[in-house]
Amino acid sequence: MAASSPFARDAYEVHSPRLIIRTAIEADAEGMRDFITNPDNNPHTPTESNVSIESMRTRIGKWQELTAKGTKGFQVITLRSTGELIGYGGFNCFDLIEEPAENAISCYLTDIGISIAKSHWRNGYGLEAMCALTEYAFAELGVTRVRIETELSNEPWRRLMHAVGFAQLEKQQQVTFGEKPIGYTWHFDAADWQAVKEAMQGKGKWPL
Repeated sequence: MAASSPFARDAYEVHSPRLIIRTAIEADAEGMRDFITNPDNNPHTPTESNVSIESMRTRIGKWQELTAKGTKGFQVITLRSTGELIGYGGFNCFDLIEEPAENAISCYLTDIGISIAKSHWRNGYGLEAMCALTEYAFAELGVTRVRIETELSNEPWRRLMHAVGFAQLEKQQQVTFGEKPIGYTWHFDAADWQAVKEAMQGKGKWPL
């Protein structure tokens, strides 16, 4: 995707009541290194090891380049109250899914991924981050569809998606990450999202 992508940004910054989800910067290298090398934080995927802070800085620089080009929007998840890095996530792609007719708006899909440190599980941060990123994707970026995927072993995330109201959209099919195994996937558009948002609001469970 060329630099003229509609998703090209110097940086992303998404705010929610308790979180700031923003483009990673060089100062995040140590926190990200500690996060990804801790097996407790990544129980469903192989844990990276022997990651140096310098190599993490290099990786963050590459993420920044992809954000500037508009191909991805990798971000860290931090607490608004303390600035502590408690996870990472963001937009894993911006894919054109339908060639637009003349004078029509292009149709894009983004894939949203989130990972929260185990020490912060059961505080609702995963739900808050997912809702914040999804709201931003539809309302600010204007994407047409959102995709969320996870491993078959990730029952906590599956329960979260069911709690949100997406049980009926769940499929088991090949995912797009890693060695592309069979996993759980959820695809939804803005109308689907508005429906589950209103249902959460009606039950007093909307986190934003």
